[in-house]
Formats: sequence, C-alpha cells, structure tokens
Amino acid sequence: IEIIEGLRGLAALAVAWFHFTNANPAFPTAGWLRASGTYGWLGVDSFFVISGFIIPYAMWRAGYHLTAWPTFLAKRLLRLEPPYLVSIVLTLALWWMSSLSPGFTRPPPSVAQVLLHVGYLTPFFGYDWLNTAYWTLAIEFQYYLLMAVSFPLLAHKSARVRLACFAVACLLPFALPSERFVFHYLGLFALGVATFLRRSQLLTRRGYLALFGAAAGATYAVQGPLTFAVGAGTALLIAYGDRVRLVYRHYPLPN
Repeated sequence: IEIIEGLRGLAALAVAWFHFTNANPAFPTAGWLRASGTYGWLGVDSFFVISGFIIPYAMWRAGYHLTAWPTFLAKRLLRLEPPYLVSIVLTLALWWMSSLSPGFTRPPPSVAQVLLHVGYLTPFFGYDWLNTAYWTLAIEFQYYLLMAVSFPLLAHKSARVRLACFAVACLLPFALPSERFVFHYLGLFALGVATFLRRSQLLTRRGYLALFGAAAGATYAVQGPLTFAVGAGTALLIAYGDRVRLVYRHYPLPN
C-alpha cells in the first residue's frame, strides 16, 4: 500500500528531526532551527496508527488463528529485536567512551537495568531506559501481544463481536491511563484498526465513520488535539489516500 510507505517515511523523518533539534537542551538554544522540530514527536503517534492498521491487515491476509500466535510473535520479534539489541550495545559502547571524559558524571547502568531491556520491562522495575526512544518499542511489543490474543475477536464473523471488541479498545484508555501500558495509546491504534476493518470490507462506510469517530474521540480526550489531528489524518490518508492518487492519475494538473 503505497500511501503507508510515504507516511512511514514522513513519520520517521519527523521523529529523527525532533531528536536532532530538541533532544539536547543546549543546542540549538533558540531560533527557527529548534522550532522546526518542535512537533516532530507527533511522528510516533502516526506510527501507532500505521501499526494499528498494518498488523491486523497482515494477520487477516495470512488467515491468522489463535494457534498461530507463536509464529506471529516470532516474526514480529525477528523484525524488532536485532536492530534493538544492536542499538543497546552501541549505546553502552558510547556510554563507556563518554565515561573516559573528565567531566562525565552520569552513573553507569546496572546489570539489572540492561537485562530488563530484553523484555521491555525496564520501567516496571523503576529503571530508566538506556535510550529514551525505546519506550515506543515497548508499546509496540505490548500491541503485538494484545493483537495475538484479540485479533480473532476483531475479525470475528459476527459484527456484534467485532463492535464489542472495538468498544472495549476505545474505553481502555480511560480505565488504564498509565503511559507505561499500550492501553493509554489504544485510541491511536484503534484508528488504524477501524481503517483495517474498512479496507478489508468488514465495515460499511457508515460503520467506518462511526468507529473512526469513537477512536478519534478517545484519542482527543486522552491525548489532546495535536495527537488527535495527526492520528485522524493518518487514518484517513490510509483509508482514502489511494483514491486521491487514482484521481490525480486520471485527471492530471495542467502544465
């Protein structure tokens, strides 16, 4: 789906630019360069919507059943873990190199802190991430676990079962608001899930708009207007972006 590749690229660029311009409070201190990356963190929210769509869409196309959860998780981990583990080693190497500087005062990470990164358990035991960006991977991993058990309900033959499962997803951000858990971000993931149901012909157009509204409302209430705008925009581009491209191909703008 071409529109998703473009959205991934824009989201990745936004997040990277945010870290380049805003992660270090000493550089740049002010001006247009720092301001240009102020809202780049919203790229993470776009990624959550994309994952909300692409994971169930891939599972649906593969004919996923609950008994296939070990294979599903193994495939997801093969995509996630290798670069994650390499980056941990790189982070530790950079810490060691920095520690050789006379002015370096940051305490060394403990063995427990490092090992807890393997299962994305670091914040649950009171430790900090070695790299603050890792929290997004932890949320993604929790989403994979959630989809492994809930997808059969989301794609159930009964529309009532599908709607009940979706309603629970929209209510959980209010019941379990801790940012350490995926439930806090389920409004964003639900925007992607609703778009999956629509593109898979499991929802009518009216049904999609209703579920889209519920997920967008949960996102707005829990995470505010900026996240709502980016999340809703990402979902709508996945749902209808291809149509815009087809119209442009048939009716190109004049030179």
